[in-house]
Amino acid sequence: MTLRDAVKTANNNVSSLAREASLTSADSRVNLPKRLVAFRRIIELEVGNTWLRRSKAIERDFGITNIYLKFEGDNPTGTQEDRTAFTQVADALHRGFTDIALANYGVAVALAAQLAGLRCHIFIPAGYHTDRLSEMKRLNGQIHRPKGRSRRSRGPC
Repeated sequence: MTLRDAVKTANNNVSSLAREASLTSADSRVNLPKRLVAFRRIIELEVGNTWLRRSKAIERDFGITNIYLKFEGDNPTGTQEDRTAFTQVADALHRGFTDIALANYGVAVALAAQLAGLRCHIFIPAGYHTDRLSEMKRLNGQIHRPKGRSRRSRGPC
């Protein structure tokens, strides 16, 4: 099988326009409606609207027609998780929260929380290993490693 794509490692970065909007969305001295407008602008600029493309090469490999690929790698952290993460951070901001906590998709939420000015707590079982911990820390995610191991670390089912 031949896979042809434009995959690249995510740099967890956003445009200068989004960074400019984050000066407002992350500033707790700014009133909440203005912060929300600024954060929604970041979402509009950066998340989603990724390309959908037909893959004739994969169609030939499998003898099937009309195979389309949705490329989420153009999102800021390079995954589809950005959609959920940015939506959840927007909801936390809307509710007036100062922190957000999660146990999954840490890089995406850490980036979104940083842009919104929220503290981000990421819970990852001590027995689970991921190469993306350093990315989460660079984005100011506060990593918590409770005892235990993740289902994913138990090996194949």
